[in-house]
Amino acid sequence: MIIRKKRAVPLICAIICLIIMGGSMIAVAVLSGSLESQRVAQRWRNGEMRYSQVSVFLPDEAGLSHTATAQLRQSVDNYLAAESIKAPNQNARIWIYAFSGETTVSVSKNTEAVQARAICTGGDFFTFHPVDMASGWYYSDKDIMDDGVIIDRALAWRLYGGYDLTGLSVRIGGYPCKIAGVSNTPERRSENDSYGTEPTVYVPFSLMQKIGQAPNVTCYEAVLPDPVGGFALKTIESAIPYNDGDFEIIENSRRFSPKSNFANIGAYARRTQRTNSVFYPWWENSARYLENFAALFTLLAVISAIYPAALLITLILRLFRRRKTIFRALARMMSQLLVSRRLNEK
Repeated sequence: MIIRKKRAVPLICAIICLIIMGGSMIAVAVLSGSLESQRVAQRWRNGEMRYSQVSVFLPDEAGLSHTATAQLRQSVDNYLAAESIKAPNQNARIWIYAFSGETTVSVSKNTEAVQARAICTGGDFFTFHPVDMASGWYYSDKDIMDDGVIIDRALAWRLYGGYDLTGLSVRIGGYPCKIAGVSNTPERRSENDSYGTEPTVYVPFSLMQKIGQAPNVTCYEAVLPDPVGGFALKTIESAIPYNDGDFEIIENSRRFSPKSNFANIGAYARRTQRTNSVFYPWWENSARYLENFAALFTLLAVISAIYPAALLITLILRLFRRRKTIFRALARMMSQLLVSRRLNEK
């Protein structure tokens, strides 16, 4: 009985380790799909063409100008055309992009003024970042009037004491604007912590240019064809008019892959040390927060797999050493079965 218990202990330990490993792998899968801002390529993809999402982050003082984003777009179009990657028709789009930058503005209603964080947006920003709306709708670069803004709940409460404010007016830097909608504060902890408590307003870049307070573009995002691994990354990287050390580029579609998770394990300590002045918006800080957890769960899965793997290897080696005895036992068993079958036939 004692011998049987001793044999059962390693098996029980192996099962526990396998459960921990499976749970860790599930946790990584859940983390990788929890942020809509990192899954744009999956939502945009249509048909057999593979797509990838790429993000570029730049320092605030050396960001792109609004004009430079148009040049970057043209560079990407030329690069894709040179590789014979074209839209199926004139009305279709082969790739999408968004850009943003941040500054601080004064948002006022009558005599009430609030200092707020302004996230200035361009391109298909709300395709990349479908913020949850308490009321109203998203504005678009295609709107005839570019005076629509989205304020978050904190700012809405400070100004009006309510949230159903669509169509009402506010002033940004003294310039009259219309409230297109009110956005909810992110509820998920990783996003909420990164978002913070500062009152926030989303403003079109074109409107901020009229106001005269347009910041530099510090975040440029794109979803484009990736027929060969790394093609999308290379396309955007070649179009950015800066040296490698002046910006940070990330392939969002692969940031939670096993390869990336293992790389983050090796660079875990260095990830907390900033050696550049690149500006991360709140959604990128949220993604990096989850990246750290994905790396830890990957490490836990690897450690948990060591004991079952060692036990399996030990078992295989024991079976190999006793292979002659096992083969004899199998041969004896087969012989007995044949004899028994012949006796039954008689």
